[in-house]
Amino acid sequence: MWIRPVFICLMALAAILAPCPAATGELKYELPDFEMELALVGAVFPPGTQPGPRNPSLLMDLSRYGDRWDRVWISARNYNVAIHTGHVEQARIDEKQVFLKLRVRMESDSWVEGGRGTYEVTLNRLPDGRLAGEYAGEFVRQPVKGEAFGRVRPRQPPMPGYVPVQPGEHPRILFRKSDVPRLRQRAQTELGRAALSLMGSTEGCGDAIGMGVKYHATGDPQWAQHAREATAKHMADQSVPAFARGRQWGPRLEQIAVAYDLCYDAWPEDFRKQVESYLRFICNQVFFDPNKLGGTINWTVGSNYAGPIYAGVGFAGLALWGEKGPQPVKPAEPAIVEAIPPAQDYTPPDGVPVVPMEYGRSPSAWLITEGMPFGLATDPMVSLNGLESLRPKPGDKVRIEHHETVFQPIDPKHVGANGGISLRTGLKKGRVLSLLAYTVINVPDARHVKIRAPFSKSGRVQVVLNGMRVEHEQVVRLEKGLYPMLVALRLGVDWTSLEPWFEQATDEDARKYRQTIAVRKQEYQEQLKDWEFDMQQWTRLGGADLNFLRIHEQGRRMMYLFCREACGTGGYQTESGHYFNDGIDGPDRYAAGYRTMFGQDISTFFDIAAYIPRMIAATVYPDNGKSRHLNISSAASANGERIAALFPIIPDRLKPAVLWHWNREVGGSVDKPDLAKIARANPVYSLLYYPLDMKPQHPGSVMPLTWEAPDRGYYMFRNAWRGGDDIVFQFLGRCRGTHGWGGPDGGTFRLQGLSAVWATGNTGREVRRWLENVVNLPEDPEMRFGSIGRVTYARLDPDGSGAITYDYTDSCYRNDDKQAPFMEAYGGIMRPGTSRPLATALRAVAIDYSGKCGAPALLAIVDRIEGGKGKEWLWHVVDPDAVKTDERGFTISAGDASLRAVFVAPARPALEVAREGRKTTKSAGHMAGSAITLNIKAVVARNQQDATDGRFFVVATLQKGQPPPVSVTGAGLDARVTVGGRVVRFDGQKIIVE
Repeated sequence: MWIRPVFICLMALAAILAPCPAATGELKYELPDFEMELALVGAVFPPGTQPGPRNPSLLMDLSRYGDRWDRVWISARNYNVAIHTGHVEQARIDEKQVFLKLRVRMESDSWVEGGRGTYEVTLNRLPDGRLAGEYAGEFVRQPVKGEAFGRVRPRQPPMPGYVPVQPGEHPRILFRKSDVPRLRQRAQTELGRAALSLMGSTEGCGDAIGMGVKYHATGDPQWAQHAREATAKHMADQSVPAFARGRQWGPRLEQIAVAYDLCYDAWPEDFRKQVESYLRFICNQVFFDPNKLGGTINWTVGSNYAGPIYAGVGFAGLALWGEKGPQPVKPAEPAIVEAIPPAQDYTPPDGVPVVPMEYGRSPSAWLITEGMPFGLATDPMVSLNGLESLRPKPGDKVRIEHHETVFQPIDPKHVGANGGISLRTGLKKGRVLSLLAYTVINVPDARHVKIRAPFSKSGRVQVVLNGMRVEHEQVVRLEKGLYPMLVALRLGVDWTSLEPWFEQATDEDARKYRQTIAVRKQEYQEQLKDWEFDMQQWTRLGGADLNFLRIHEQGRRMMYLFCREACGTGGYQTESGHYFNDGIDGPDRYAAGYRTMFGQDISTFFDIAAYIPRMIAATVYPDNGKSRHLNISSAASANGERIAALFPIIPDRLKPAVLWHWNREVGGSVDKPDLAKIARANPVYSLLYYPLDMKPQHPGSVMPLTWEAPDRGYYMFRNAWRGGDDIVFQFLGRCRGTHGWGGPDGGTFRLQGLSAVWATGNTGREVRRWLENVVNLPEDPEMRFGSIGRVTYARLDPDGSGAITYDYTDSCYRNDDKQAPFMEAYGGIMRPGTSRPLATALRAVAIDYSGKCGAPALLAIVDRIEGGKGKEWLWHVVDPDAVKTDERGFTISAGDASLRAVFVAPARPALEVAREGRKTTKSAGHMAGSAITLNIKAVVARNQQDATDGRFFVVATLQKGQPPPVSVTGAGLDARVTVGGRVVRFDGQKIIVE
């Protein structure tokens, strides 16, 4: 959960942001008095489809400040990747109910068009803060209704001692201006000297952030100049790797935004304006035309692509927040004129081109401005800010935002082969271009024409004929005479040319155009409502740039979603292999920056802040030697780079334990760490956040023996914090999608203890069911085991013992079954299906550390799969030579320790120790689709009487010396198993150890 601080900006803000006649009073920091999350299930549907039970849902954030509701921020990942907005038009809230009347604007992205919706929502308030009810309304003028749910967020104050950030205050992201004296003191320490020596590299485009930090740490203005030069290189850099484009765009935006914040007071205004324009344009492109940043980017927030990119947007929002901006532009009325007269009393001055109208060809003579290397703040297709009446001549100057430019005759080399303006001959030098062009069209006789001015989300083209805006494919009647023609372009993609032209209109063209008029008039009325809200907000905030505020809110929304969806409560993770380490690279630093700037955590749930503690909780630390942490489908680690960034948001009670791990694992010693090694892992954030005065504490003094991350189905059970013989059992009941790399690992586990690893598994990105400790159905490849399941029972005991039941029937549908249940990308919203699964599947586990069985650990596993073909029960091992099988089970030996596993069902399994390579197809990336071989080393068990029998009941003990005897009463899953002083049974839903 994050709390949304806003600032009531009155007269004092005018002094900060520059004079603004609408700003009166004083600056006041304000927190919402009511905040809630809301989901409307199935409330929107893609264009061209109909409302239905499987349509995308809306996830909303709503905040109220007294009698005023803030803008509503909306995500609908199963609709498109844009961030959407809404407004509360009516609200009634009491102790029992919440009623809302909402107006929603769904934005378009590169693939899916947007639309408008209105909804009335009635919710009952439950004692625990949850909300449950229903909604009814319409989307794109079609009725919709369905389930609504959400929660009221508890109010959270800022952290103690927080001084509200002021608009215009810089720096404020990595540290506040008041922190600079402390930074300079730290720079003189052993850690500081090591960290500073590693910052400010000129390699590539340069470490602009490190240069900015050195500027403040040393007071030397040359570092600010170096940072400016590096920032200019980053903005000019258009290179992207073939893969992992997020790890290019994300750090690029972060470098530019944070350097801007660090060097704001040292950079000239014109350069700051260039940076602001660049960030504004690219950040808007991220949400509304993301395909232009790379067609292969996975835009789900937890992916290794999107996580860093959205963090980059977040940093841009932090840097730009509160800067002064123009008054919101009133939207231009739709161009619905059917006739435009020629210019009256207008004689083009010398040098102004006059060209004959030609069908199918763009004019070849123009006056043009230079190619301005920034994107116009206002979409020219929304408003030209009064430029419609412009009739320039050669040498005329025009001021476009912060830039003054001059109209000059076009150089013939910039004329395209079919007329128009070539953009491949030097006019467009960087990624972004704005341009004005002017000519005069000589129409020889009266005629109906169709305007052709193609545009896209990132290529905005507006044509003006004799002072009147016209639209692409608009049909108009022109009379004989001269028509001044102005063209405005805002471009953020690679176009070969700008070629507006005319076509002879047909009666069918005119008919189609008239059919759009009513819809466009209605949309215009909605745009006016949006503008009125914007004007009120701009006035209240003393002229703050609303575009920058939107970027801030959009970035914050995505970073909050990263915390909730990519990590979830308990701090687990999304993608497999090393990819989550890449995905969190950026969001971790944003979380620290947000806290520094706003005095609160981006999420007050224990999610991203739990990421490092969760891994430490499952790590075994021998008194001497290397620590051991077993990952599940992941190679992520609690490394120095991540710790340094996340340390400020980790709960204070856990920080001494995290420091203990940081010193030991990164610095090489708990009490005398090598601070150069600490600094090397993350120079900037180690300098800022490594606690020089804190005493480390062994994790056992503060860490629990159990850990749960229920959103993603991860559970950890530990017997003690004594040393290398500690026993750790981890279970993953995958309950959410992977957001990218990942696969069918739901129900798997890891086990280590007594100084050895007893159950291992895959850590790479190529996840396969048969690489995990699960029941595999090799003859049923059509089953979608890459899907998810549900934890139906969880018990975590104070001594580290516990039990989990995981139902993964939802994974047992056909891969191509379009009517199977599915979970939406965000919100954990499970949508029911209408088809039947190929099988039902359940796994239950229990771990007992009481010692009453006669061994330090007792593990029980029950599998019940009904349906499907042949089944193989898998337990992956480190060393197949250490495994011995017999008619009842198997034994793994490691030194003087052993694990003894006995099968209760089937009573006499067919067992083998597999050491084989299984062929499969590479999932994605380089050489995707090629044949590869993945090796397994595992105990494989089958029912030798009936290979399709999916009932397994296994009891294992871990010990030094002889294992305790195991006796069985009854048979199958109904058996009672006695192990020493413990009885184990399965009651049909869970395992009971008594």
